[in-house]
Amino acid sequence: MKSAPKSPFQIWLSVQEHTRPGLMFLAEWLAAFAIAWLFWWVMFAGGRGSMQPALAASALSGLYATCLIYGRMLRVTGCKKCASAMPFIRREIGRRHLRDHEQCIESEYGREEWGRHYVRVDCKVVSQDVVTYRCRTCDQVWEEKVELPGSGYQPVEHRDL
Repeated sequence: MKSAPKSPFQIWLSVQEHTRPGLMFLAEWLAAFAIAWLFWWVMFAGGRGSMQPALAASALSGLYATCLIYGRMLRVTGCKKCASAMPFIRREIGRRHLRDHEQCIESEYGREEWGRHYVRVDCKVVSQDVVTYRCRTCDQVWEEKVELPGSGYQPVEHRDL
């Protein structure tokens, strides 16, 4: 069960979700809401009905944006066989702890603006578990690798280049 290497954007996004989870999910929800609201407002603006187009667009857009980030916010995945994404139909049947490892991020800043170039390295300890789940409806069994932050990011190195 080898996972694909993460892109720099995926690493940055996971760091942001762990350090500021509420803010990142709110920003994602607002972006999805705005795009969906514009679409639904255009769809409802031409029709006749008892509701105002903006109110109907707001209701549907809120529902749509919430459904989009529901799984990521709860960090759940659904069954691979019956494709149900509901977190309460899976049951954890096993857990194996893998070796802890260190995850580091290198940040560069400065350059021409300040006349200096700085590099900062922050590291955190990441615990990994392989969790075995069973779907309660179709009895499909699957494994997922779960990363749990063991510690927050701590500055390790700060150097002037």
